[in-house]
Amino acid sequence: MATARRMDSPTLADVARRAGVTRLSAQRALHGQPGVGEQTREKIQRIAKRLGYRPHWAARAMRSGRLGCLALLMSVERYRGFLEHELLGGMVAEASEHDYHLTVGTLPEERATDAQYVPKALRELLADGLLINYHFGIPPRMAELIEQHHIPAVWINTKRAWDCVHIDDLQAGRLATEHLLKLGHRRIAYVDYAHALDELDQVHYSAIDRAAGYEEAMQQVGLPSRVIWLPSKSLDTKHLEFTREWLAEPDRPTGLVMYSALPAGAIALAATSFGLRVPQDISMVSVDWPRTKPFGLEMTVTMPQIAEMGRAAVRMLLEKIEAPGKRLRPRAIPAVLHEGGTCAPPT
Repeated sequence: MATARRMDSPTLADVARRAGVTRLSAQRALHGQPGVGEQTREKIQRIAKRLGYRPHWAARAMRSGRLGCLALLMSVERYRGFLEHELLGGMVAEASEHDYHLTVGTLPEERATDAQYVPKALRELLADGLLINYHFGIPPRMAELIEQHHIPAVWINTKRAWDCVHIDDLQAGRLATEHLLKLGHRRIAYVDYAHALDELDQVHYSAIDRAAGYEEAMQQVGLPSRVIWLPSKSLDTKHLEFTREWLAEPDRPTGLVMYSALPAGAIALAATSFGLRVPQDISMVSVDWPRTKPFGLEMTVTMPQIAEMGRAAVRMLLEKIEAPGKRLRPRAIPAVLHEGGTCAPPT
């Protein structure tokens, strides 16, 4: 009876005995550690799989002082931290490759700034470190407490002086502009209908950086820049009327770099009222993901590598877990260009 129960839950010793190796060698092979030859490693892994061996995580945590878990923290306020499928997938995949799993939790602001709660956060979340998915509006006290108590934490999709991973939105805006310049466009404007001039002091860093990347590329070739924002958030539902106003100007742009594909439909519709076509008369490039077809044509986009941002955040957090008090330099993940059907040389 005892033997039957034992084989129902095979141990590391069972795997080692079947493989003809020491328990230490079996442990190294199953946890990706050095000191075991490749053929031996593969043999041990095959035997472990055949026996149905699973590591005893509680025992392992007691030995190592690690729980093998990373916690992804989200704000309870929806717009403070979007969670894209690709971002989550990148984090889960990278964590798994390092023998960690990921748990997800929400954190109300009152707890995030509570000097009594923050030092206990890792224990309550049963995690070795925090991936913080707050994009903007981060409570300053929250960041202070995390650093003060040397809690291993990495901030995702926000720009900070250290311990953060974000998309290189400056490069994304520059890359989109350079694409239009290579096609021969010289009258290129930047369009952002996701934000308004009266709210630029409280927007995500990408709103500023994508426009700055566009301006940088235009300055580099000695061309004037033109940034078109919604003048006020009150025009949020009047994209068509607002677009017609600047398309009616005699020096209208032939190429558009857009914060996102949001205004593409309104621009294409407004263009038809002036006898203009996309891309023959107006070319568009947006910074966006996933690739979209807002008016039947697939957008040309500079696409942020969202999955890689998730992977890089996990790698940085693992570094922080090894050295909680060490500040790590920010890591900016570049965007890549995907050509669609919305760009052509100017006529």
